[in-house]
Amino acid sequence: MVKPGHDGRQNGHHHKALEYADRALALDPKLVEAYLHKAAAAKALKKPDVVREVCHKLATIEPEKFRAGAEPGSLFRCRQSDNFRL
Repeated sequence: MVKPGHDGRQNGHHHKALEYADRALALDPKLVEAYLHKAAAAKALKKPDVVREVCHKLATIEPEKFRAGAEPGSLFRCRQSDNFRL
Protein backbone atom coordinates (compact mmCIF):
# COMPACT_ATOMS: atom_id res chain seq x y z
CA MET A 1 0.00 0.00 0.00
CA VAL A 2 1.30 3.43 -0.93
CA LYS A 3 1.01 6.26 1.56
CA PRO A 4 -0.95 9.30 0.40
CA GLY A 5 1.39 11.77 -1.23
CA HIS A 6 4.07 9.11 -1.72
CA ASP A 7 3.25 7.60 -5.06
CA GLY A 8 6.80 6.65 -5.93
CA ARG A 9 7.69 9.78 -7.87
CA GLN A 10 9.76 11.04 -4.95
CA ASN A 11 12.10 8.06 -5.23
CA GLY A 12 13.48 9.56 -8.42
CA HIS A 13 14.33 12.71 -6.51
CA HIS A 14 16.10 10.71 -3.81
CA HIS A 15 18.11 8.82 -6.42
CA LYS A 16 19.08 12.15 -7.99
CA ALA A 17 20.01 13.51 -4.56
CA LEU A 18 22.39 10.56 -4.07
CA GLU A 19 23.89 11.19 -7.49
CA TYR A 20 24.38 14.90 -6.86
CA ALA A 21 25.84 14.30 -3.40
CA ASP A 22 28.36 11.86 -4.88
CA ARG A 23 29.29 14.41 -7.54
CA ALA A 24 29.78 17.10 -4.90
CA LEU A 25 31.87 14.75 -2.77
CA ALA A 26 34.06 13.92 -5.76
CA LEU A 27 34.92 17.62 -5.90
CA ASP A 28 35.24 18.08 -2.14
CA PRO A 29 35.42 14.90 -0.05
CA LYS A 30 35.00 16.90 3.16
CA LEU A 31 31.79 18.70 2.19
CA VAL A 32 29.65 17.96 5.23
CA GLU A 33 26.40 19.20 3.66
CA ALA A 34 26.77 16.74 0.79
CA TYR A 35 27.16 13.87 3.24
CA LEU A 36 24.05 14.98 5.12
CA HIS A 37 22.00 15.14 1.93
CA LYS A 38 23.35 11.77 0.87
CA ALA A 39 22.35 10.22 4.20
CA ALA A 40 18.86 11.74 4.05
CA ALA A 41 18.29 10.42 0.54
CA ALA A 42 19.67 7.00 1.45
CA LYS A 43 17.42 6.82 4.48
CA ALA A 44 14.38 7.69 2.33
CA LEU A 45 15.40 4.95 -0.10
CA LYS A 46 15.81 2.47 2.77
CA LYS A 47 19.56 2.02 2.24
CA PRO A 48 20.97 1.64 5.77
CA ASP A 49 24.40 0.58 4.51
CA VAL A 50 24.81 3.91 2.74
CA VAL A 51 23.69 5.79 5.87
CA ARG A 52 26.24 3.88 7.96
CA GLU A 53 28.96 4.60 5.39
CA VAL A 54 28.13 8.32 5.55
CA CYS A 55 28.26 8.25 9.35
CA HIS A 56 31.70 6.65 9.27
CA LYS A 57 32.94 9.21 6.74
CA LEU A 58 31.57 12.12 8.80
CA ALA A 59 33.40 10.79 11.85
CA THR A 60 36.72 11.23 10.02
CA ILE A 61 36.16 14.89 9.12
CA GLU A 62 37.74 17.52 11.35
CA PRO A 63 35.23 19.47 13.48
CA GLU A 64 36.14 22.77 11.84
CA LYS A 65 34.41 21.61 8.65
CA PHE A 66 31.05 21.45 10.46
CA ARG A 67 29.10 24.69 10.52
CA ALA A 68 28.52 26.16 13.95
CA GLY A 69 24.94 27.02 14.76
CA ALA A 70 23.28 24.27 12.76
CA GLU A 71 19.76 23.56 13.93
CA PRO A 72 19.57 20.76 16.48
CA GLY A 73 17.95 17.77 14.88
CA SER A 74 19.01 18.82 11.40
CA LEU A 75 22.12 16.66 11.65
CA PHE A 76 22.12 12.91 11.84
CA ARG A 77 23.28 11.29 15.03
CA CYS A 78 25.72 8.60 14.06
CA ARG A 79 26.61 6.46 17.00
CA GLN A 80 27.60 2.86 16.91
CA SER A 81 25.14 2.13 19.72
CA ASP A 82 22.18 3.45 17.72
CA ASN A 83 19.84 0.90 16.23
CA PHE A 84 19.17 1.95 12.68
CA ARG A 85 15.58 1.27 11.74
CA LEU A 86 13.83 2.11 8.51
